[in-house]
Amino acid sequence: NELVYGTNTHTIVLQKDEIVDIVLNNEDTGKHPFHLHGHVFQLIDRGAAVDDDDPFVHFDYDNHTEFAEYPMMRDTVYVRPQSNIVMRFKADNPGVWMFHCHIEWHLVQGLALVLVEAPEEIQNTTAQQLTQQHIDNCEANGINVKSNDCWYTENSLI
Repeated sequence: NELVYGTNTHTIVLQKDEIVDIVLNNEDTGKHPFHLHGHVFQLIDRGAAVDDDDPFVHFDYDNHTEFAEYPMMRDTVYVRPQSNIVMRFKADNPGVWMFHCHIEWHLVQGLALVLVEAPEEIQNTTAQQLTQQHIDNCEANGINVKSNDCWYTENSLI
């Protein structure tokens, strides 16, 4: 939600224990090592590399080869040029996790998203609470600590 996370983020909120499929279509001729923090995922489909002259084909859930019975487990996957991957994981690790390309300038250009997993559980976990020292330091530096999905004190959507 842009009101909560701003207009320059790719943020997805996940519910506790939700089964999540991420389809990543790489429409360019670059190679991308994508990494997911906080999880090991199943790589349930991986498209073949496509020649530069061939048209790119998006992954189609309604028309694909059968998923492997025992998919490989990874936290990083190399996405081939003009290809795609489908990854699956269970949202069973509450936290805020990055999914991003490991090529630094690709990350800077926006090849990333943020997964906010089980925000209510994060809010109620003592280890995740900001200490008063952190709050004081943020406020002294003009950083708002009361306006994100996990720590809101008022409804910013009204």
